[in-house]
Amino acid sequence: MKNIKLNITIITVIILSIFLTTITYSTTVSSNTNPNSNNINNELSEQDDRSNNYLQSLSIEGYEIYPEFNKNTTTYYVVIPKTITSLNVLATPEIEDAKVKITGNTSLTKLENTIKVSVTAKNNRIKTYNIIVNKQDDNGLNLVELSIENANLTPEFYSGNYHYSTEIKTDTDYTDLIVNAKANKEDTEIEIIGNKNLEEGEHLITVMLKSGSDTTTYEISVNITKNNIITTVTEENKSFLQLATDKVKEFFSDSFRTIIFLSIIAFIILILVIIAIVKVVKNKKAHSNREKIKGRVK
Repeated sequence: MKNIKLNITIITVIILSIFLTTITYSTTVSSNTNPNSNNINNELSEQDDRSNNYLQSLSIEGYEIYPEFNKNTTTYYVVIPKTITSLNVLATPEIEDAKVKITGNTSLTKLENTIKVSVTAKNNRIKTYNIIVNKQDDNGLNLVELSIENANLTPEFYSGNYHYSTEIKTDTDYTDLIVNAKANKEDTEIEIIGNKNLEEGEHLITVMLKSGSDTTTYEISVNITKNNIITTVTEENKSFLQLATDKVKEFFSDSFRTIIFLSIIAFIILILVIIAIVKVVKNKKAHSNREKIKGRVK
């Protein structure tokens, strides 16, 4: 009788394991091959493409725009010599079929000019990026020295370039930068704006020169990052977790691998259940034998 019960239990476990494995396999295959799901994803992708009016890149040949390009930022600045009357603007849309139109990059006769870069999506939605162009008056008033303590300027300083950039790492929440500037005229007043109490992120430092009625402006784009070991470790952990998650998703994206994996798990569970049942039966049998021996002794 006990053997019959044991066999029934084992058969039941096997049937349940096969049943659960089959359901999981069917679900996996269904989700991977569902045409409706693919159609919905394709439709959403097409809608995004039709309304995409973002730029992938934006720059001016020979000059650096500020701030650094980001497709969500629509206003930029650049400083050029007064003698320059046109600029070559390079703009690439995110979607190849989007149309890009550039206006205002020629006939730069004012001290302040605006270049407009318009991106038209497939559905005719338009996004406009603006570049504010400031021209320096060619008055002979220039810097002969410009530097920031404990930082390197890019490009290397020369008096005919009016815009620079630098990267600074700090251990504090707020930073004051020491800017050294020397003009080519002794009576020049030098005013430095935007170098105090800087927190993490992008900033613009302006160096203004004034001599009588003449003015000249230099700009330094500063990107400040904070040295933070905890943040670095956290980012590394996130990267590891993301990598592990991607590997798991990649493994289970294959329905055949999924069914093999689940079958192995089900088989292991089955073996464990059988071992447990056999142990219980043996213990009961041993207990029964002990009771019989005790009965005989009495």
